Amino acid sequence: MSPVTPQARWLEEFLGKAAVWTTVFLGLLIIFLPLLPGWIAIQRLGEAGFVRVLVGFLFFYVAAMIKERYRLKSRFMDLMEAFDAFNSALFGKNFKVTREAVTYLVTSLASSNPSVREKAHALLVKMTGQEMGPDYEAWKDWWDKNRLTYQPVQHEAGEARERSES
Repeated sequence: MSPVTPQARWLEEFLGKAAVWTTVFLGLLIIFLPLLPGWIAIQRLGEAGFVRVLVGFLFFYVAAMIKERYRLKSRFMDLMEAFDAFNSALFGKNFKVTREAVTYLVTSLASSNPSVREKAHALLVKMTGQEMGPDYEAWKDWWDKNRLTYQPVQHEAGEARERSES
């Protein structure tokens, strides 16, 4: 999950507040519209007036639910950002990218193209330090067992320079 930009967070909060206040306004309008001058028919509404008040309070309830939803979403986003920061500190900045790459490479071992299987196998060996041959099922089982604890193999600086020069 990528970090949320301040502009996106502001827009999310603004829309949440706008939804709450619009719902509150509609609820007030439904309740008090019959009481405004010119609406003398309030006495003639009877049960309809009671239903109107109930619907107005229902709008307040919906507004409260909308506000709570946005509050919980904001807390959840904060929690996810903290979780990502924790994982980045524990596994390195590119922990998601590296794990996704291993997932795609393992899936690539099931390809019908032998060239794709060869390249995927070579990259898996380099990234994981494991040697299981180009067998898709073996790699899939290993990845299912080690996905949560996987840490990329650290290569020496000389290897990185050789790759970049090639």
